[in-house]
Amino acid sequence: MRRYPLLGTLLAVAIVGCGDDDTPVAETATLNPPSPVAVRVSETLRVPLTVNNPDVLSLSYSFDAPTVPTIGQSAEIGGTPFGGTFAWRPIASEVGQHTVTLTVTSPIGAHSQPLDVTVGTAPTAAPSFVTPDVGATYDLGANPWLACLRRGP
Repeated sequence: MRRYPLLGTLLAVAIVGCGDDDTPVAETATLNPPSPVAVRVSETLRVPLTVNNPDVLSLSYSFDAPTVPTIGQSAEIGGTPFGGTFAWRPIASEVGQHTVTLTVTSPIGAHSQPLDVTVGTAPTAAPSFVTPDVGATYDLGANPWLACLRRGP
């Protein structure tokens, strides 16, 4: 019978080297950064969300926009393990520059990306007074739409 001492040593080294460090670890899903976007009041913005989810983990999607306290009434987000969509139909009080934080959460962790959104007024929109403005002065001669109010029908 032939003996192979080197083979036994190699097997012992291989067995010792196969510990917990070689066990594959699932990665949390990551959200790819979205490009800045612009939308007008009463139009619907739809932003496709692409994710890197190599382990095809179950995902949930969420958003936050501290500068837009009413966004929860006019926006939604959802998706699958392969991607999602953020949709927002801004209202007049939401005109301006905003950063919406989009988050994808897996059983392992969460990952967020900012989405810069510019909300503009609708091109044919009439003025919208959201809250009373105490003490404001309006020059009827400088604003044609106010001048028509002064003339009457």
